[in-house]
Amino acid sequence: MPYDGDALKPFEWFTDKVLAADGSVMYWVDLHRGILHCDVAADCPELCFIRLPQIEIWKDIVDQRRTFPEVNRTVGACKGLVKFVDVDNGRFETRRLKTRFTVTTWVLNKIKTPAEWVKVGVLRVNDELWTLPNFRDSPLPRSAPLCPMVSAKDVGLCHFILQRISTVVLRTG
Repeated sequence: MPYDGDALKPFEWFTDKVLAADGSVMYWVDLHRGILHCDVAADCPELCFIRLPQIEIWKDIVDQRRTFPEVNRTVGACKGLVKFVDVDNGRFETRRLKTRFTVTTWVLNKIKTPAEWVKVGVLRVNDELWTLPNFRDSPLPRSAPLCPMVSAKDVGLCHFILQRISTVVLRTG
């Protein structure tokens, strides 16, 4: 098991998602920590760890108290690209923001060794969005999107849920 001294500690891994990309490469995702990946068809398979980019690493997580990170972030694969999406609504600050949020997307650059995340899109939404005519007259809730999901068909799209009643699709880069 790889060990980086901080984010990846023994007995603290929880697999939120498993995905495959690039033929025989498997990815095990802990949305509080990072990704373990391995080419399962290699002659000598080796687990490698990649920390998720620019996120708060939750230390001392006990499974019974673990929150549901999939409400605010996800990792998915589309057309061979591994993509990380994070919705920041101030959840690590003292006061959560209801109408302001940022959606940031990264793509895993697997050409570099070790692989690293490249930021491909940032969407910052503030209170001004809701005053635009199209939103002001719409029934959409004025809140941060939830449960991001990487599109399986278009690398530039992400799907979200708005207050568990509506689904919205945003082009994120």
